Amino acid sequence: MSNLATTLKELGKNEEALEYNKEVVRKFTELLGENHRDTISSKNLLVDTLVRLGRIEEAMSFMQQVLEKSKEVSGEDSVDTVIYTQNFIRILVDNKEFEKALDECIKLLEKTERLFGAGAVQTKNTAMMLVVIYWGQGEKEKAFKIIEDYGLHDLIRKKK
Repeated sequence: MSNLATTLKELGKNEEALEYNKEVVRKFTELLGENHRDTISSKNLLVDTLVRLGRIEEAMSFMQQVLEKSKEVSGEDSVDTVIYTQNFIRILVDNKEFEKALDECIKLLEKTERLFGAGAVQTKNTAMMLVVIYWGQGEKEKAFKIIEDYGLHDLIRKKK
């Protein structure tokens, strides 16, 4: 059912995907409980669909639930929590909430570097998000410094 929701979303059928996502969350909650990693992950997929539908307030509300549960279940420093925090920051950026996104991203970058090292995928993804935030704020020199400091040149070339 989760795969069907993802397929519908990829096909641009976001309203249908939303209904399936809600059903998946309901079933996972019923069968596995609120504190299961799959239930938390299903809520994260629901958030993505809500964002695609432009329902940002609702998405932010669910995303905060996802983050709280992930920290509670998997821990503050888990890969899941890092990924969900990155998703939260992306929503902030998409919503042009650059100041809040900047604060969250700087904290997350320090955390990913401490947990995984400067060269890790999680750290580079977070650094790339910081580049986008700085660029969005018109702070191109800071963006270029992050690109240089974290060796993101290849990533930027691939995205072109």
